[in-house]
Amino acid sequence: MKTCARCRLEKSTDCFGKRFSSKDGLHVYCKICKKEESRKYYLENKETVTQRNKKWKTENPQRARDLQKKNRNSRYTHYAEYNRQWRKNNPEKVRLQSQNWYQNNLDIVRKRAREHARRIRQKHKTNPSVYFISDGDYVKIGYSIQLGYRMKSAARWNPRKLELLGRMDNTRQTEHDVHKRFEHIHVAGEWFQFTNELKEFIKANT
Repeated sequence: MKTCARCRLEKSTDCFGKRFSSKDGLHVYCKICKKEESRKYYLENKETVTQRNKKWKTENPQRARDLQKKNRNSRYTHYAEYNRQWRKNNPEKVRLQSQNWYQNNLDIVRKRAREHARRIRQKHKTNPSVYFISDGDYVKIGYSIQLGYRMKSAARWNPRKLELLGRMDNTRQTEHDVHKRFEHIHVAGEWFQFTNELKEFIKANT
């Protein structure tokens, strides 16, 4: 235990900051009193403190950067945990805030959605191609410039496992030509019966 020289209250040693010049290695003021004293001094000597800090940063650039980085990381960790706890304890407020922000910022939401869609398209972009996807019994003959994304999209609405049988780097006209060639085994949309004739065509052209 240690008595603060300012508030005269006896407090635990954890309530005092370190001071290596003191015999016990602790500051004579508790942390609360020291904070109040520092704030008062800063308000009364704002210009002097500002100039002194600028001079020290100029003379110790690396040390200043290290301290700034340390303080920034410390604040980030503190506020991240505080915000996480607040969101956990106030789910209804979080829901209302999100709903209000969404309604008041529809332009931003739409812009972000377009940017996200553009990044997805760019990520999966390939050469324009006619593709052949099979679910085992039928084959989908389509055209896409984002074959990887198209495969994922098709897998979401088809309960059966899909397999890419092949692809042809070509134009949309080629897709129409293939559709016309195999119209006798057409089922629906872009789906066709998986016959030996179609299987040989895919093997020979992809």
